[in-house]
Amino acid sequence: MAQAKLIRQVGLTATESPSQMLASARIMARALANTFPIEHQLALARAFGVRLIESWWDELTSIDVISPDLRAPLQPFTVEVLPQAAAALAETIGRIAASFDAETAAYQIGLTYTGMLPLEHRGTYGVFYTPPVLTARLIDQVTTAGMDWATCRVLDPACGGG
Repeated sequence: MAQAKLIRQVGLTATESPSQMLASARIMARALANTFPIEHQLALARAFGVRLIESWWDELTSIDVISPDLRAPLQPFTVEVLPQAAAALAETIGRIAASFDAETAAYQIGLTYTGMLPLEHRGTYGVFYTPPVLTARLIDQVTTAGMDWATCRVLDPACGGG
């Protein structure tokens, strides 16, 4: 019930599939970022990402008797206060992402975060992600070609860029 109210509040419809809702929400998140001056978009994206991940984690662990805490970031960073509408959108995306498997959820969260970053920042730091479907296809092709995964070495120049 609370999720339906939240979905209505941020403009999503309950008749959409989770994938459609995430796509719509990503568009809203990007539009939100564009309303901020470019020098504030990175801080907004970070704060939005933190709230989104916290919401995703809370939803994943909501059935646990004792909910495990989300691990602290490896490096502390300042998190700005989000406007209420932005926080509601981040929380909605987190809850929807929790309905997917971990790999798909991580990719969807990454798409949302990168979509909110200033384009220059994305380009400068190479913040781009390979879709899991493409990654799986490449691995399948190499495996079919006879790759011995026990002895092979793989160099991926794009790995870890984002």
